Amino acid sequence: MKSRGFSRYLWIRQELLRKKRNYSGIFLMTLTKADREIIKLMQEDATITLAALSERVGLSQSSTQRRLQKLRDEKVILHR
Repeated sequence: MKSRGFSRYLWIRQELLRKKRNYSGIFLMTLTKADREIIKLMQEDATITLAALSERVGLSQSSTQRRLQKLRDEKVILHR
């Protein structure tokens, strides 16, 4: 029996592949484990400080800030 997370992954992957076929030149951003953790924490509490976020993710503040900016630039995170 497949886990729910795996089936969700397959659905997202199929959607991305479908979009890639329909729109030429689409850029698919690869999310690292740290990126996914940042997104999860931001979803839980959008008012979290950079210091608290970087501590919980386990990265330096400058690295966390760069990742946040990259996620905003790629429209993964729309607002803070």
